[in-house]
Amino acid sequence: MGRSMAWLRDNWLRVSLDVAVNFAAPVLIFNWAEPQWGETRALLASTVPPLLWGAGSFVKERKVDALSVVALLGIALSLLMFVGGGSAQLIALKEKMVTLLFGLAF
Repeated sequence: MGRSMAWLRDNWLRVSLDVAVNFAAPVLIFNWAEPQWGETRALLASTVPPLLWGAGSFVKERKVDALSVVALLGIALSLLMFVGGGSAQLIALKEKMVTLLFGLAF
């Protein structure tokens, strides 16, 4: 536990930014966009911060993170489903399936 707390103390800013970009920003964007744009477009809009974060992290660090790859694949599948006329429920189901496949793989 001591090493974990020391790591968190040294990396608190990075962890805070990760939580803000990958959790708080998508929730806030969805809540703002859903009444105006509908569920499907709001879901897609909420993927922008994690997408940009993952791409920026890849460019900065020059290494591939397995979790980021899964997230980017999920976003790409969502965009394909949207273009194909997918509903918000179908996109949400796809998210659950990506999580299930990731859990089974690891």
